[in-house]
This record gives sequence, structure tokens and C-alpha cells, in this order.
Amino acid sequence: MVRGGTFTKLDEKLRPGCYLARSHPSDAALAELLAVDIEGWKREAADVADDYRKFGSRLPTALEKELYNLGTRLSAATLPQKTTPTV
Repeated sequence: MVRGGTFTKLDEKLRPGCYLARSHPSDAALAELLAVDIEGWKREAADVADDYRKFGSRLPTALEKELYNLGTRLSAATLPQKTTPTV
């Protein structure tokens, strides 16, 4: 893997026995690691909104604004196209 460029050996004095692992952006494992469950977050935000309603007018405006902004970002989010890693 070192010869193939996937792993780069780090400075032995600074990081003995350590390697830097690199992955191609289309790597399925990397895509899975960075994936965001948009629908799951939407459900979670709805649950938070339900909890916030219990506070009524006592809820800090900043929290209300953050939840609104989260909802806006989630509504605009799209799922990435699935790619097949090249070998």
C-alpha cells in the first residue's frame, strides 16, 4: 500500500511507525463515512421542535433561530449521486 500511494510513511522521528492513509474521493468507504442521513436529521429536528414548544416564549431566540436555520439547510440538502469506485 505504501508503494501504491495509498499509505505514506510519516517522519520516523516525529511519528515513529505511523502512516498517512489516503483515499480516492470516489472510494465507497469514504463516501459512507462522510454521508449524512438527511431524513434522519429532519426527524431529529422535528423532535427538537416538539421539545422546544414546551418552553413557549421562554425559549431563547438564538435556539429558535438555529433550529430554523438547520431546517432550511436540511430542506436544501440533496443526496449525492452514488458512484462506483474505479480500480
